[in-house]
This record gives sequence, structure tokens and C-alpha cells, in this order.
Amino acid sequence: MIKFVRTIAQATIDEVTADICEHFCKYPDTWDEDSEGVELYESEICKNCPLNRLTAEDNEREEN
Repeated sequence: MIKFVRTIAQATIDEVTADICEHFCKYPDTWDEDSEGVELYESEICKNCPLNRLTAEDNEREEN
């Protein structure tokens, strides 16, 4: 039962995180892939986004 609740909670967190990225993050509007040479999701901005702490796998959380 606990695993089921954890799965549901993580799915909700993933959905909310994606929604924030798509609708509230300022960087997609200002990011220029051509001048930066990398897509936004591969950039240091996204890699260092605090929302990643919510969506990281258990073993990734333990490393940080």
C-alpha cells in the first residue's frame, strides 16, 4: 500500500513539475538554442533547476 501511495504521489509531483516547466518557467521564452549551442533541457539552467530535486530517483537524491 505504501508503495502505491508513493507511486501516486510521485506521479502528481512529476505532473506538477512538468506543468511549471511548460507554463511558468521564464527560460523557454528567452532561450536561443542557436546562440547557446544546446537545447534548453540540456543546459545548465535545467540541470540545476530546483524542481529536479522533486523528480530525482531515490539513488540520485542520496548522492546530493
